[in-house]
Amino acid sequence: MSANIDNIKLRKHVHKINNMVTIIKGNAELLSLEDSNSDEVKDILMCCEQIQEIIQRICDQEVGDTH
Repeated sequence: MSANIDNIKLRKHVHKINNMVTIIKGNAELLSLEDSNSDEVKDILMCCEQIQEIIQRICDQEVGDTH
């Protein structure tokens, strides 16, 4: 039972992180409209995409574990 509760808590944290990354990515995309040559903005967007890929792998693995 404890593992199930930990899994639910982990899922909530993963979704919160994904939501935060989505907001950061959206803000970075807005900044890129102002300065499309900004290396910092490009780095932020790249990091956001990498984090979202990792989150997607975690979610895919979770689905695989439940079947």
